[in-house]
Amino acid sequence: MHIAHVIQYIGKDFGGPVAGMAAMTAGLAARGHQVHVYATHRGHEGDVISLAPGVQGHVCRDVTLGIFRRSATLWKELNIADCSIIHSHGLWGDPNRCAASIAKRKGIPHVLSTCGMLEPHCLRRSHWKKLVVQLLFQNRALSEVGCLMANSEMEYRDIRAYGLTNPVALIPNPVFGPETVGNPITPETLQERFLLDRDKRILLFLGRIHPVKGVHRLIEAWCRLDEFHNSWNLIIAGPDEGGFQSVLEEALIKAGCSASVRFTGSLDDRWKWGMLQYANLFVMPSDAENFGIAIVEALQAGLPVITTTRTPWRVLHDRQAGWVVEPETECLARVLQEAMAIDEQSLKIMGARGKSLGGNYAPEPIATQLATVYDWLLERRDQPSCVRTMPTFI
Repeated sequence: MHIAHVIQYIGKDFGGPVAGMAAMTAGLAARGHQVHVYATHRGHEGDVISLAPGVQGHVCRDVTLGIFRRSATLWKELNIADCSIIHSHGLWGDPNRCAASIAKRKGIPHVLSTCGMLEPHCLRRSHWKKLVVQLLFQNRALSEVGCLMANSEMEYRDIRAYGLTNPVALIPNPVFGPETVGNPITPETLQERFLLDRDKRILLFLGRIHPVKGVHRLIEAWCRLDEFHNSWNLIIAGPDEGGFQSVLEEALIKAGCSASVRFTGSLDDRWKWGMLQYANLFVMPSDAENFGIAIVEALQAGLPVITTTRTPWRVLHDRQAGWVVEPETECLARVLQEAMAIDEQSLKIMGARGKSLGGNYAPEPIATQLATVYDWLLERRDQPSCVRTMPTFI
């Protein structure tokens, strides 16, 4: 099968959609499919993510029209691509319009991963810009998609709440595990680079430093827990988006808590897995997550996870592998206090439960599910069980 994946961004710092696409295409290539990735990229957007052997990348750098991300090269290369299916990732930009238009012209199926961009909190951001895009092309393109992709029940409900009646494939994001990076960075190297006290335990946040990730709430909760600042360090690892890190740093200085918090910036894979394996506890206090790749990575590293009800991870409570709380400072502070008071061995037992859960997201098995959706759209097999269609009333 010849498959073209289209994504607006391909820089490592753009988080879940990019990482999920890379793992997805790696799994498809490992199954013997011919996979090409078409993406737009600007020089200031960080390093281009590495694609797996067998996946051919087409990075289009002639990006115009600001956030609309128009690329003449993308249109030209996708137009001449010899593919039997197009799978695009994300909304609100010209690359999605390009994928929809060319799939229609070629008469081939278009699959679309919404990447959480129909979540109500996301729809409210830049509302007027999105309204213009909806009217120009987005709603029409969405209505013509052969199958939408949802990573969780939560995302499936958002798709239906938006009013879309297309078939939806419910397939989780694949996630690369620590085995893909070889030897991670050692604890000693981490301690030296980030001035960490070896006698302190580590509470880790890993993700974009952006308001939607709830990092401000984490800082507020942390500053209420000064009794733990002598025995724990808070590590905030990830790229600064829109200068939000400086806002957090000012809040820490004002509260007198900056000595117990470290910002690491963006970490490459070896540093990231080194930090995950060095930490004792993971926190992701987001306002909105359609999946949460960093949560899976933390589980794969054997860490108990604290997250919110705005993520699709209520199973953490059921498996006794972590905590799921309302996205409020008071709730987060209370659970952090409870978790950080637990002894190290008990946290490891919780982490072991989570590790078995995190092992369910390897790229190849998930790519196998995805290939059944492609085959169904190409009329090579019956509808797979992961696909949900709206009931027809006569």
